[in-house]
Amino acid sequence: MPTNANSMDIISMRDVSIYQNDFQVLREVNLRLKEGEFAYLIGKTGSGKSTLLKSLYGALPIIAGQAQVAGFDLKKLKTSKLYILRRSLGIVFQDFQLLTDRSIVKNLEFVLRATGITDKADINMRISNVLTLVNMNDKGYKMPHQLSGGEQQRIVIARALLNRPKLILADEPTGNLDPDTSDEIMRLLIHINKNHNTAILMATHNYQLIEKYPFRLIKVSGGKVIDEDTFFS
Repeated sequence: MPTNANSMDIISMRDVSIYQNDFQVLREVNLRLKEGEFAYLIGKTGSGKSTLLKSLYGALPIIAGQAQVAGFDLKKLKTSKLYILRRSLGIVFQDFQLLTDRSIVKNLEFVLRATGITDKADINMRISNVLTLVNMNDKGYKMPHQLSGGEQQRIVIARALLNRPKLILADEPTGNLDPDTSDEIMRLLIHINKNHNTAILMATHNYQLIEKYPFRLIKVSGGKVIDEDTFFS
């Protein structure tokens, strides 16, 4: 979606190196994403897309360079405070990662309590709001295995919205879905982006979706992030 030139950066990375198990996966990463912007993260399998996303939500440390996400300095943020960063983010995984031993409502309640939300009325309101937003308000009593893949992904998106995030990081959110369901999930993400001014960075291999719903492209290749729209003065 078009963003105001004066919009603040929700992601800002400058000369960042990202390591996984002491191996440098990405180097000299320079990346900006503005508030309310939608961008695709593309690249071959194993190129480092998931590694970049993990660094943005604090699962991998920033060793070198400067990195800010949702107003947090990732180099200075202590592990014990990561939950505060993640309150400002929504994370959507390809493989759902729903807790199979509890209902959808209990899944969502677990996430809220894990991020420090304890007021029961607030919890109930947030869960009701996000289930309504993804058109799943009649499925809260069900167990994950009772839902289709598309329905489970809607629940994952609802989970990502619980803390009213400024930014959604989506890692192949349509990777395990059929074309019609992928299209449905894509339209839902675009609705959230446009109507809630939520920035979205979405890793994907689905070039049919990219062609149908064109947004800015950020490519990961050769250990670098290639983005013509990114510059630093």
